[in-house]
Amino acid sequence: MTDEHNELEERILLTLSDAISDFLYYDRKEDDYLPLGTIEQALIHGWVSIEELTNHFKEDLIKSVTVANGGELPETIAKPQYEVLVRDTGPAGTAEAKKRVLEYLADGWNLSGVTRIQEGIYQYHFTRVT
Repeated sequence: MTDEHNELEERILLTLSDAISDFLYYDRKEDDYLPLGTIEQALIHGWVSIEELTNHFKEDLIKSVTVANGGELPETIAKPQYEVLVRDTGPAGTAEAKKRVLEYLADGWNLSGVTRIQEGIYQYHFTRVT
């Protein structure tokens, strides 16, 4: 990617972070329908999952991009990607997580990222384009 593309990607991701802040906080401040803290509590209690929210976001984003592309699903989106998550839950889980990471790499998966959930807890993201 060029520097211009990297800068564009960074601006898009920053804008997405702003949208998440709006979704969780700023749009909730005076919202009687979905008050401040309600979404976080629903996630904490398992009434809705992060996967459900991200899948819904992904589906709506794909629909919008398809419409913007004249009704055609762009080839860059049409390729299915599968993602597997492995949690490393600190010292006790580290050996198991490393073992699973190596298994996925040996099986042809690509390590696409690591997310720090909290101190000592990491989520490893693997993707495989089929």
